[in-house]
Amino acid sequence: MEGKIPVFDFQKINENLANLREVARIWGCFRLINHGVSTKLMADMKSTGRALFDRPMEIKKRVKEVIPLSGYRATNARNPSYEGFAFHDVNPQALSTFSSDLELTSQQRAIMETYTRATSKLATNVANKLAISMGLANCTFEDWCFEIRVNKYTTTPETIGSSGVLCHTDDGFLTILMDDECFGGLQVMNGYGTFVDVTPLPNSFVVNLGDTAKAWSNDELRNVEHRVQCKEVGIRLSTATFLIPQRDAIVKPHPLLVKAGETPRYGPFTYRNLRNARAERRLFVGEALDIFK
Repeated sequence: MEGKIPVFDFQKINENLANLREVARIWGCFRLINHGVSTKLMADMKSTGRALFDRPMEIKKRVKEVIPLSGYRATNARNPSYEGFAFHDVNPQALSTFSSDLELTSQQRAIMETYTRATSKLATNVANKLAISMGLANCTFEDWCFEIRVNKYTTTPETIGSSGVLCHTDDGFLTILMDDECFGGLQVMNGYGTFVDVTPLPNSFVVNLGDTAKAWSNDELRNVEHRVQCKEVGIRLSTATFLIPQRDAIVKPHPLLVKAGETPRYGPFTYRNLRNARAERRLFVGEALDIFK
């Protein structure tokens, strides 16, 4: 628990389902290698992500909030080193809209679309494997939604040692994170309440479980707390693909994960309820789930 986060080879995941469940319960995160997303596509997405932030401010602001905490987010007093885009529910129409809003080239648009399809498929497959590890062979996530978040952290000599993004949990089921190959700074909290550095590993992804997974599993899975620290001068970029419920889909413990005679630990709520509670009450470290207990 005190060392590096666990690593799974996705090509061998069926041989490690019991370990996958245990890691998801104890850590709530792991690194994924041999995941099937090409090295070239990952590199192309990194280049496209950098290009998004080079757009003039008036163009970046065209990406509007469609649900709380989505859209374009400029640096602010709370997160002075962070700038980001969150593209919510990345269906073909949404992809077309934000590509047009940001005036992407045809090549950049194609890269965004291909990367989104690839990581969305991976997120679904990982969630399906996790469900199988928990004895839910017929549970699938094929009808869930996705959000893409492109993050930029700018560290100056004055901000070394400060937070790029404060400690938080994700609100979705799981996140496929392509972290920066050159700059570290990502930290996850282990079971002892200590932050552990997540050392960059080229051509891999970090998988984080979020609030929805914790509720869905009736508290068996861990919604891992994590943050980004400014550790060295420069620009750090990352891209996250979130597997999330439909906005008005009901979230509740899976009935097969509630032991006989027990009461589910969470009442039914919608993903929109959860997202609104986090945004309106500024409950970013999993506390929003307490509202629905």
